[in-house]
Amino acid sequence: MNRAGVTAIVSDLLAALGIPGSSTLGLAVSRASERRKRAAIDLLIEEVAKGKTEDIKFANEDADELVQMLLRFSSAVDAGAARQNLRLLAQVIFGLKRNKKFEYDKFSKWANILQTLTRNEILFLGAAYHIMNETPNEFWKKIRESLSSKFSSDECNEVAAALTRTGLILPVSAWGGMVYIASPALKELGQLAEIEPTSVDL
Repeated sequence: MNRAGVTAIVSDLLAALGIPGSSTLGLAVSRASERRKRAAIDLLIEEVAKGKTEDIKFANEDADELVQMLLRFSSAVDAGAARQNLRLLAQVIFGLKRNKKFEYDKFSKWANILQTLTRNEILFLGAAYHIMNETPNEFWKKIRESLSSKFSSDECNEVAAALTRTGLILPVSAWGGMVYIASPALKELGQLAEIEPTSVDL
């Protein structure tokens, strides 16, 4: 739905509720939208600067793929993706180029995953990436320890279970029950974007 459609729906709802201010709503929506777009552009510019220090260069033959990626990035902005999610998406664009995998289909796969991640899921993945080479039992033990100041035991289980939808975390049987491990896909993501906890923009 475009901005005009959103504005109309919210204006009608405010009027129905008898809440004043619907006349200035269009301006407020416009300003909020422009702030989000400016912030997203700033993120992309930051990644361009990083890319230059790594001598990442784009050629004419990259144009079609890059345009498609930027349009997909823009749709994530319009859909309300959080800043940390947009930063990861921007990093994947340059990560794909760095790793000579610059194809829109590869970016689209990651965009579908990264756009939906919650703050807690990003924190979990950062911690998981750091210890992903541990055995299943050790991995689960260490990740629960490393996140104990942020999540309760139940919350850690819930976040891990939710992340199985992405294929980045996998459930396995151990200790007579269920634990979770990092999948090879998480290693691939870590090669494209900065997902360790210290680099997450939270």
